[in-house]
Amino acid sequence: MICHQRLLKILAYDTNTGEFIWRVSLNARGPVKEVAGCISMQQGRSARRVIGIDGRMYLAHRLAWFYVHGVWPKHQIDHINGYALDNRISNLREANNSQNHQNLKRARKDNKSSRLLGVSKNYAGRWRARIYFEGKEISLGTFSSAIKAYRAYLIAKKKFHPYGTL
Repeated sequence: MICHQRLLKILAYDTNTGEFIWRVSLNARGPVKEVAGCISMQQGRSARRVIGIDGRMYLAHRLAWFYVHGVWPKHQIDHINGYALDNRISNLREANNSQNHQNLKRARKDNKSSRLLGVSKNYAGRWRARIYFEGKEISLGTFSSAIKAYRAYLIAKKKFHPYGTL
């Protein structure tokens, strides 16, 4: 892992834009004062900026946290606005896995029945609402319409997901 002093020496971080700029050229990687890193597109994940330093790849949002706070995050780094390329320090917060999933904006791609977050059709053809909190599923009931189930989900989201935004 890169040490904080080395990070500060080779990269500049703009807290207003979330961009890293090379202070020095590493291994003929390009001109100094260029934006560092590239966009990584992994299947099933949001696009993220990664930066290669000394033969190791780092996620830019984790580097931003380390750059500003001087310590590596103990947990995950959550993008508050849900946009994984927005690495401004004001958009980043340390979160456990449960907290990090609280700001999901849309249903999973395999939820073809309702396409609403927290809503699916049950075996009897009714609409089921559920939410996850601290690793446990909480059933919110079954409803005659997907919209009614989604309303129940939104009410529960305010209670159980203080980290979440919709």
